Parts: sequence; structure tokens; C-alpha cells
Amino acid sequence: MPIRLVISLFSLTIASTLLTGCWQTQPHQSTLNLPSFNRPALSFMPWRALSFFSTGSRKGLDATPVGGKSPMHTAPQAYVTPADQMMGSMPETTPSQYNQRAQNQQIAQQDDIQPTAAPIHFEPHAVTPEVALRQLFQALAGQQRQSDLPFYNQASRDYLAAHPWRQAQMRYLLKRYQQCSIDKVLINQDRAVILYRSGQYQCTPWLFEHNQGWKIDLASYRQNFTLDKQNHWRFQSQIPAPYAFAFHDYSLDQHGYLVVPRWGIYTQGRMPIQITELAPSFPLAQMGLRMTDQPIAINGQLIEDDPHFHLLLNQLLPQQAIEIEVIRQGQRAFVNGVAPAWSHRY
Repeated sequence: MPIRLVISLFSLTIASTLLTGCWQTQPHQSTLNLPSFNRPALSFMPWRALSFFSTGSRKGLDATPVGGKSPMHTAPQAYVTPADQMMGSMPETTPSQYNQRAQNQQIAQQDDIQPTAAPIHFEPHAVTPEVALRQLFQALAGQQRQSDLPFYNQASRDYLAAHPWRQAQMRYLLKRYQQCSIDKVLINQDRAVILYRSGQYQCTPWLFEHNQGWKIDLASYRQNFTLDKQNHWRFQSQIPAPYAFAFHDYSLDQHGYLVVPRWGIYTQGRMPIQITELAPSFPLAQMGLRMTDQPIAINGQLIEDDPHFHLLLNQLLPQQAIEIEVIRQGQRAFVNGVAPAWSHRY
């Protein structure tokens, strides 16, 4: 009868399950693991039960279960390198990330090999910051890792003695600056700064000190600059005082990025407000505004105090006409021009 046939098939399913999947034999011990009824293994279809519990019958299920659990209930495992196993760490990585980690380990091993290139002769006294920088790039390309090269200042030599170059670092630094173009070389007595063009964010400025020739201040470079996730440079905290002269026309945002101010003017007080700083290369100075001027109105609207003055300035659209009325040596005067572009990152 059909009912008896169904019961027979069901009995055969249970028997096959218990015989093939539930008995586990261990040395000197036999244990009976009762099947869990919330597992998909206990199907009413005999072939599904047999195919699941048969050893090696499904690709990927013949691995040893982690923690004694079924592979169907085990979270995906991380790819672990031999080095990770030795260190006792298990980073969660994908196969592609595993390959990248292997490449990084190979590079790190290569970094311990001494360079085979012949030593390069460098001029003992660089006459310009550009010459010192060119010598540095020659040393990087030639894998010259000595800390006493003539274009390093004393602080840089001390730093490199404790933190020597690695070959991967030297190659990476060269690659970063390949597409960069110098914008400005700023010199103030015994200090200098090389700035690259605006928008070339991968090219960190270089700092120099003059002591029997121009020398790279690599220690200050490492201490004051850092890179974000996009490898864009920024200041770690604030502009170092010996090199602040090169950044007077700029400001730092809350993340340490260099920002080109819109107006280049700083004021304080109530009417009449006082100009405390006026950048000579910015629009207001080029319009003819002077440090001794006292602004009283913008486009006919009277200025109430310092915040109101900057509010009126920032309400102007780029290329909008501007007329600033000032008190100059006791007389009224007018400064005319057009509003510059919005503030932007250098």
C-alpha cells in the first residue's frame, strides 16, 4: 500500500542517517552524536540525506570542521600566512589581499639586502635648495642609505642613524615625486621651503637649513608631515615655527590641510576695526588696501565690527565688484576691485 511504502522510505532515511553520519569513532572511545533536528541534513528525501552525510560527496564539505561543528554552520575562515601563524594572528583577508601581503613580505625581506650600486659622489656644499633636493633623489635612485651624506643636516643624520632608509621607502618616495613640478622656492635667511604646484597633493613640501650649504631637514619633514588614506600630505598638528614664513599666505583647516584663504586679511575690534595682518599677494592688498587703513563700509553697507566685516566680504560672489570705504590718515578713501574665488585647498 502507498502508506506502507512512505513509512518504509522514511525508516530507510533515518537508518541511513544514523549509520553514516552520526557515529564518530575515536581512539579508545565510541560516542553517539544524536542528530540535531534543526539541521537541513534530516530531509525527508533519502538521496538528499545520503548526499549530505556521505564523506566527500559535496565539494568543500570534506574539510575538518572547526570546533567540531558542521561546515554548514561555521563562519568563513580567514586566509592565514605562515608568518601570521608564527605571530599568532589571524587577519581577516581575502585571497587578493593575501597575495598582496605575500608581495609585501617579499619586499620587506629584500629591504634587508645591502645595495650593490657603487657610492655616488655628492657636492659637499649645495649652493641652492634645488641642488640639495636633486642630490637626495640621486641617492634614493642609487639606493644610498648612508646617514652622513652631505646634503642632510645634523638633525636628519641623527634621525637616519636611528631610522635608516628601507629600499621600499626609497622606491616609493621616488615614485611619489615623479609627476610633481616645483611651484615656489621660498627662502628666509637660513631656512628654505620648496612647494609643489597646487593640486599635487602627493608631493609633500621639502624643508631646508643652510649650514655650509643647503641641507635637507628630513627630521622636521618626518615629524611635521603625514599622509592620509589617499596619500595626500597634510600637517600633523601645526606649521613648524622655523618654516612658518613660507605659509603666511595660507591657513590650516581642522585636519591639517593647507588652505588658500580667499581674502588674506585679518582684523580685530569694533568700529573702527584694525587690520592686524594683510597678505601682500592676496586681492585686498593688490587692490590697494593698506595695513594702516580702517575699513568702515563695503559697497555702501556700514561695518559693525570684525565678524560683520568678514561676513560682508564672504557674501560677495566671485568676480563681483567691490568697493571698500576706509579711513586713511584721517581722510576718507576708497579701494575698488573684484571679489576673488572661494577659499580652496592648496
